[in-house]
Amino acid sequence: MSASGATMQNYLTDLIQNLESMRLDREEIQSEIAEFEKNKKEIEDNIMVLSTRLQELNTSLEKKRAVKQEFVSNITEISTAFNKILESSQTLLHVAKKESNTLEKKKEKVMNEEDSDAQKTPVKVDEDPQE
Repeated sequence: MSASGATMQNYLTDLIQNLESMRLDREEIQSEIAEFEKNKKEIEDNIMVLSTRLQELNTSLEKKRAVKQEFVSNITEISTAFNKILESSQTLLHVAKKESNTLEKKKEKVMNEEDSDAQKTPVKVDEDPQE
């Protein structure tokens, strides 16, 4: 029985070594799991911070785009009004020049008529009544 006791002792020793090896492997894996969970938590925290920042940026962008659109609308409206004023000014200038030319011609005509009438009518010189 001593041979079978020795064999049994060898089996127990191998079993204990095998269990110990499995426990060491389990601890190694548990250590890696803990490290991965720590990294995962850090990444999740970073994602949370980045998500919050992204939301803030999106909100800010929306506001800035809305203000920009107001500028675009105002610039378009003012440019349109300015162009209308410019067109009206050009029309007014054209009318003013036309009226000025018409009045200038009337003035010349009247002035020429006065000169012509003055030449046609002899000037009477009053004779001295005391003579």
